[in-house]
Amino acid sequence: MPEKENVKAKVESSVEPDVKAEASSATKTKIRIPSHEGPSGSDDVFVSVNGRDYLIQRDVEVEVPAAVLSALSNAVITDYVTDKDGRIIKERLIPRFPYQVL
Repeated sequence: MPEKENVKAKVESSVEPDVKAEASSATKTKIRIPSHEGPSGSDDVFVSVNGRDYLIQRDVEVEVPAAVLSALSNAVITDYVTDKDGRIIKERLIPRFPYQVL
């Protein structure tokens, strides 16, 4: 089973060495995922991309590959706005894991 990556997002998994080399040379971006109120608001954020697992601590500056940044951007919650009769009048996409690019 692949190991989960820590705050520094070190690539450790059971994939072939040439794939690891490709991932480690990928462009990385510094981000921070802030804590928030509510369930799991202070839990680490788990992201899995192409068989690689990342466990990103909240409120800590980390470097992540572009694929992880894309996965975080695509993780959304759909919220529906209804009128007084309960009919859906609008759909909103809310980021599941809001993050700051540093």
